[in-house]
Amino acid sequence: MKLPFSNRKQSIRGDLLRPFIISFLCTMVLMAGILITQSQKMVNQVLNELQGEMLIMLDRELNTRLGEATQLSRISHDAMKNNLLNTQDPQNRERFFSMMVKHYPNVTMSYVGLPSGEFYGARRNIDGTIDIGRNNASTSGHSEYYRIDAYGSADSLTQVFENFDPRIRPWYTSAESSEGVVFSSIYSHFLFKEPTITASLPYYEKDELVGVFGVDVLLTWLGESLRELPIGNNGLVFIVDQDEQLVATTTDDEIFKLVDDKSVNVSIHDVDNSVIRTILSADQSFEEDLSIHSKSYMVTKMSYTYENLDWNIYIALMKDDFLEDLRTTLAWTLLLVAFITALFIAGTVVSVKRIVMPIIKLNDATKKLEQGIYVKLDMDHHKNEIYELKNSFNSMGQKIIHHVEILEEEVATRTKELEEKNQILKDLSYTDQLLHIGNRRKFDESGSFMFELANRSALSFTIIMLDIDDFKIFNDTYGHVEGDNCLIQIAKSMQNSLNRKTDLLARYGGEEFVVAITHLTKEQVLDRAERIRASIENLKIENIKTKTGYVTVSIGIAHAVAYEDLTLENMVREADQAMYAAKVAGKNRCVIKEL
Repeated sequence: MKLPFSNRKQSIRGDLLRPFIISFLCTMVLMAGILITQSQKMVNQVLNELQGEMLIMLDRELNTRLGEATQLSRISHDAMKNNLLNTQDPQNRERFFSMMVKHYPNVTMSYVGLPSGEFYGARRNIDGTIDIGRNNASTSGHSEYYRIDAYGSADSLTQVFENFDPRIRPWYTSAESSEGVVFSSIYSHFLFKEPTITASLPYYEKDELVGVFGVDVLLTWLGESLRELPIGNNGLVFIVDQDEQLVATTTDDEIFKLVDDKSVNVSIHDVDNSVIRTILSADQSFEEDLSIHSKSYMVTKMSYTYENLDWNIYIALMKDDFLEDLRTTLAWTLLLVAFITALFIAGTVVSVKRIVMPIIKLNDATKKLEQGIYVKLDMDHHKNEIYELKNSFNSMGQKIIHHVEILEEEVATRTKELEEKNQILKDLSYTDQLLHIGNRRKFDESGSFMFELANRSALSFTIIMLDIDDFKIFNDTYGHVEGDNCLIQIAKSMQNSLNRKTDLLARYGGEEFVVAITHLTKEQVLDRAERIRASIENLKIENIKTKTGYVTVSIGIAHAVAYEDLTLENMVREADQAMYAAKVAGKNRCVIKEL
């Protein structure tokens, strides 16, 4: 009697493959669950860190812009307090305000309004030119604007605004009841017709208001800065002020509308964007994700305060923007692993005779591929599992080699970029940022190299120390801005006087400069130093409170031919002493010491 299943054909291949397939599928399911869970946690962590970085960036940008406006208001306030700004002196006030706007590129206007209704200041036009403005009895209550000349004074009339009274402007009224810097509410700029905020600072003398200084900052830059943030395709960032007005947003929603030819910020209650409305209406602390239109958003809120400002910054990131690529990569990874594993399982059921040699060849080729050498496997005529395995290996090998080549090119490119950036950083660390010449660090390193080279080559070596005479008096008289301009002119003059590429010029500190020169005689060195001194004297930079009436320099020179027991520090010290000897002897001269 035959059993009912005795004729059933048993497959050894099935017996071998079945446990492998079941184990593999279980493993894949477990791996997929772990990878998906961990990837979501990782994305949450990355998004939290990304939101934190963006908040830091926004806080820094806002502090920079608003701090600059605050600083400029205080500079103007202190200038009037110390009699450096005289609103009744046209040349003084025009040059003062035009220079303020010129040296603060983020500022649109800087001005002062007086209780009498007078108004003086300067503005930056859209094309980058600068106009000065005035409104007093001579203008009949109109605000007149003039293009400035090369000295910052009024030149040609460009625009007139009739019946302009600064006392009714928001920046003036908000400062009347304040004792320190106060930011106005957002208003329409009378010239640019764009949302503007002003840092106002009142100036009092004996408890009586003398004037209100103001610095205008347009808010259109804020939206542009927000759009540069890495928020994905569907993320958004927006800012709401204490008056529940939309200050800036990354969406296409308008943040202001024109009413009677004036721009008025849109209230959050009138915003068209449904995501923004949902976030503002959500009664929660955003510790959990917010579901909007069946999409998960990670939302964070930061309160930004500066002086009297109290803004709320919202950052909303859609998770799908950041999970989509990760999920695609995960799926392809699992499919690739499954495909390779299936090929391996299929290969194990082939007879030993037909599988040993191909596997050995495949193993050898894999080892070479691991070393970066791709060897294409020969294909036979039997399109079986071995054929498919070889074909997959060849395809994979080509792709791997191709990807490796691409990665090597990317690594080389990024390495080059990193080297270039490092070189830029190195150049910055060796350069005085104001004068664009070498700094003390540059002199210490390059000067030591020049000294050693001159010593080995038996060449003469010279250190020239230069100090600006009565520079403190200059700063006290004309201010630090003009002091910086004076330093810049002197540095350029010295560069023009040093006609050899081997000469080293650096700012040694404050108003002191140092020059290192090799291979010149004593007479040539004196000629070179005198040329420098004369070129600076010929600049005729006014220093009215000094004996000469203009800026001069004293120069000390240390010249050496023999180097026994000498160091660079010794020579700098000797040049410094010679420089002070020149000052004692009456300034505006050169003194040389031979070593």
